[in-house]
Amino acid sequence: MKTGTAALALCMAAVLTVFSGCSTAGGGEAGGTVSTADEKEDRREMEFYLTYPDYNTKAFTVSYDDGTIQDKKVMSLAKKYGVAVTFAPNTRWWGTSGWMDHEGYRVWVQRPTAGEIPHFYDGFEIASHTATHVMLAEVDDATIKQEVLDDMDYMEKLTGQRAIGMCYPGNSYNEHVIKVLKEYGLIYGRSAAVLYKYELPEDFMSWLPTCHDAWEGCPELSDKFLKKNTHRLLCFYIWGHAYELDKPSLIEGTTRWGNLEALFKKMGEADNVWCATNGQIASYVLATRGCERTDDYFLNKSSMTVYAMHGDNQLEIAPGEKYIFADGSIEK
Repeated sequence: MKTGTAALALCMAAVLTVFSGCSTAGGGEAGGTVSTADEKEDRREMEFYLTYPDYNTKAFTVSYDDGTIQDKKVMSLAKKYGVAVTFAPNTRWWGTSGWMDHEGYRVWVQRPTAGEIPHFYDGFEIASHTATHVMLAEVDDATIKQEVLDDMDYMEKLTGQRAIGMCYPGNSYNEHVIKVLKEYGLIYGRSAAVLYKYELPEDFMSWLPTCHDAWEGCPELSDKFLKKNTHRLLCFYIWGHAYELDKPSLIEGTTRWGNLEALFKKMGEADNVWCATNGQIASYVLATRGCERTDDYFLNKSSMTVYAMHGDNQLEIAPGEKYIFADGSIEK
């Protein structure tokens, strides 16, 4: 298990290919050469590739929407197994409760009070989900400001944490919404549409997770993820609503809570997975995308330390540093 600890928490962290996101200068490999299997393996062993801050190329992240009391149980499981979770509450619904019909099931939805909120999510990332679960693509800019920017200010005042990401209510967003949210300082936006893959988005404001936490194929997909051996950065991302975990499981003979705990245990105990929040992943990958790579060097032009492997060598490339491939030196 690799988690976002104090040192890594500075890297609000995600999933990138070796070349993806880095500006490239200079030429590529010479063409027309036939390589033997041994030569290809030798090149792979000496390959320079970016990693997450724990020198792994795979990450696991989770987000839960709406902000209900079931979030506390999710947090307990996350702490037990060293998993990082991002929560996206609707702040103007704090203190409300009642029964809700949700996809054919009757579920109890109770939210913490504003008095409980200052420490309710201690140790976890809080993202915006708007104040009242408004469909952002259907309202004017004044309403977006009230539902997002004013809400971010309110949440920061209560918790001391300012959101850097959005979980789109009802999956309602468009290019204009993205533009406005970027102006508010948000760096990622999570869709409710799913990818069933482990790739990171080209634009983090349109971030599609891997799957819903209750999907029947989630256990198998997570097993395949753990078996992957890659020099590309990948991410397994699940999302859901914690109150849905009280509903019957879609997998016969199991419970949703039991399935979630099994997944957290699997990912938390894996030694080749970095467990990080949505914000940690997005921040880190965006930093790497501001770097420059040529045939001769890798230059960290970001404000964050970037981590990489060159053969068996683990590298920490600080902001402004240039790593020279030929001799493995770092120029400050």
